[in-house]
Amino acid sequence: MKPRLVAVPIAVVFMLLAVVLGTLRLLSFHGIVSPTPLTFLQYHHGELMVFAFLAPLLLTERYLGATNFSLNRSIHIMPFLVVAGAILKVLSWVIGVTVLNTIGSVVIAIAVVIYVYLLYSLGRQSTQPLPFRYMLLAALVLLAGTLFNISRSPVGDPSFTLLLLSFPILTILGERVELSRFLSPEMYRRAEWGFWVAVTASVVLLFRILVVNSDYMVVAWGVLLAVAVVPVLRSELTLVRLGRKGLHLYLGRHLVVSYVWLFLGLLVLVIARESYPLYDAATHSLSIGFVFTMIMAHAPVIIPVILPRRIAEERLAYYPLTLLIIGTGMRVLGYLLGAVGVTISALAGLSGVVVLLAIIAFGVMITRSLRPA
Repeated sequence: MKPRLVAVPIAVVFMLLAVVLGTLRLLSFHGIVSPTPLTFLQYHHGELMVFAFLAPLLLTERYLGATNFSLNRSIHIMPFLVVAGAILKVLSWVIGVTVLNTIGSVVIAIAVVIYVYLLYSLGRQSTQPLPFRYMLLAALVLLAGTLFNISRSPVGDPSFTLLLLSFPILTILGERVELSRFLSPEMYRRAEWGFWVAVTASVVLLFRILVVNSDYMVVAWGVLLAVAVVPVLRSELTLVRLGRKGLHLYLGRHLVVSYVWLFLGLLVLVIARESYPLYDAATHSLSIGFVFTMIMAHAPVIIPVILPRRIAEERLAYYPLTLLIIGTGMRVLGYLLGAVGVTISALAGLSGVVVLLAIIAFGVMITRSLRPA
């Protein structure tokens, strides 16, 4: 059985479940709808998104891109392992059997170890290994988060939440370095020191989790990550300037939006300290604003790798991006206002509905744009 036919559909189903749970949680928290179904699962919304959606999707994507390389056969079981681990974790939350969460975490950890081997091998076989170093750092962060999740939850734990968010953020940065080096070769040299800044940021966050419980560590992580992104931006702006039509225009506009959300989220995080509204605004600016916009941006590039289909560029549209901007903006603005004592429950409370509509609209757009390979 082909991994793409197992891992990707299951990951998409779990993503939709995670978004629905997040939406229900927002509606309940702000008193718009009460009671809401699946209350016992709503607090696992973030874990679902990372372990059951992003991990299977990103590991399978990189696996499919590496099948022509000379690698150990163990990589062929990696997509199945990460999906099996995700299913076990979800089952543990549904039926309340804790040992299944432990087993699921261990299975995912084994898959991530194979993923680390895959990235290390690809880096050694590549003449330009830097993108794989970014992804390798992201994989090590995911491995740490998977092991931590055996005994602790990211709910109410800012450092753990940011550690899990580091996985998609660093993976995306690696993919941007990989794609952008063709437009701007000198960017590769600048991104080298950006990588070491990202390593420092990750070490600071782990130090905060394991050793020193200080909010200044979170601030340091935010500042360092912003600095790490700077080397990539110049080549990204080159792409935006070159993107006059079709896929390049589509990608360029999504890149601008995603980086705006990234830096806004990091700025709010730096000033958040112990403010829950500011913390929520920051983490969702990063997760929905940056990560999901980047997923929308890369989907037309990645889908032909995963499926035997091509994307009709003329069918790409911007209404999913518009809805995602509105939904994320509602949530961030609602919590920013809440931090200064102005409560408008409908802003943040209904933002999840708009984000869900954005994802559905994106799925419809992509489906309509598929053509035979």
